[in-house]
Amino acid sequence: MSTPAAQSALRLYRRVMTANRTLPVAMREMGDGYARDEFKKHKNADASFVAKFTKGWEEYASMLEQQQIGRKLTTQELNSLNDEQLGQLDALREEVEASVKEK
Repeated sequence: MSTPAAQSALRLYRRVMTANRTLPVAMREMGDGYARDEFKKHKNADASFVAKFTKGWEEYASMLEQQQIGRKLTTQELNSLNDEQLGQLDALREEVEASVKEK
């Protein structure tokens, strides 16, 4: 039996995957893989973490849905990121730059 929380997470996951369809193929593949891994990794996460996790992915999906890809992060947004998130953002930037150079 599926819980309401699980159903909500599945809806969000589907929304993210649908939003990723707006990305170029290479970025979509990378985004799909990252989202898949993150949702699997946090499927049994502590409830105190789930709210932040959900909020972050909802913001990501909204950003893609509004076609704001490539916008610069505000200082407040950058300052709110922890070291792991900054590392992930840097890795994503490097992947995008490498993908662009290949074309």
